[in-house]
Amino acid sequence: MNNTEDIEKAKLEKIKQVQQVTATTVFSEAIKEKGIEDFSVESVKSTKADTILLVNINGNNVLLKASANAKKWTSDVPKIVDALADETKSSLEIFDALMSTKLPPLEIPIRLAKDITLKPNKNGKARFFTQGIMRPINFKTVKELELVGMTEIEENRNWKPGYSYLLEKLIIADGVKKIGKTAFSYFRNLVSATIPDSVTEVGDGIFKYCEALSSVSLSKNITKIDEMFQSCKSLKHIDIPDSVTQIDNGAFFWCDSLESVKLPEGLTEIGMHSFEHCISLKSIRIPKNVVKINPCAFQDSENLSSIEFDGTVEQWNKMPKCPDWDDKVPAKVVHCTDGDAEK
Repeated sequence: MNNTEDIEKAKLEKIKQVQQVTATTVFSEAIKEKGIEDFSVESVKSTKADTILLVNINGNNVLLKASANAKKWTSDVPKIVDALADETKSSLEIFDALMSTKLPPLEIPIRLAKDITLKPNKNGKARFFTQGIMRPINFKTVKELELVGMTEIEENRNWKPGYSYLLEKLIIADGVKKIGKTAFSYFRNLVSATIPDSVTEVGDGIFKYCEALSSVSLSKNITKIDEMFQSCKSLKHIDIPDSVTQIDNGAFFWCDSLESVKLPEGLTEIGMHSFEHCISLKSIRIPKNVVKINPCAFQDSENLSSIEFDGTVEQWNKMPKCPDWDDKVPAKVVHCTDGDAEK
């Protein structure tokens, strides 16, 4: 009985090996025929039914599932190679071309995320084409990353997830709707990030402790910022989209270099510690629709000497302002539309 089981197990392993070689070989040979040198084809997982491949051409990475019956997909391999190698097409055009094949980009399987490592080109750039949920994967050596095709970026539960990564520039292509909590936190080399207008929901602290972050383009359709830029010590200027109605707890906590921030007209609440210890902030204009300022909102912003409020003195005086909202703030009065009010 044991011998029979061993034989069957050996047969299955042989099938997996042959299948893996077939899928990787087909793609490798097709890429070589095009004269492409910067490429890799890696088998992430192989079963009797199919092989999951990570194909990279010039830093364009895509996850594919090739069935054991190669006849079903081999005819589309040249089309996939051409799409990944085309330097004239935009990221979304490449994604559309991949989607039109028999091997469209695969959503990252939960159990395989840890086994996926993106490969950058010689300049450190990489694009990753996938569908559905983007799960935390390895891209430690990538300096510039563009994420294309997914609808959601999952929360990153790892401790200091980006601490050892080289990432300097992040671009999220249009189509993503949700970014999970701390998705890109602790990326200490990250300088710039672009979030498309398709994003409507953002989790807490997505750029928390990104100490080199200095340039951010935010979605015009998010409504809340919560711990998003906590300890982003290189951020000097930011325009918050008009869609934002709430700046929540610690949104810009310890942003030492923040010199100017444009608050949206529709803002209704400034949360606890939102601008605490923003020691480079000298002035702020608070929109008239703000109805509450929470504790320690501007605490220790020791150079904030000018506060403007777009409403009247009466509106300012009626607004609930929690204890210590302005602790150690040097401004003595608030400049309203009809005169000055005491803080």
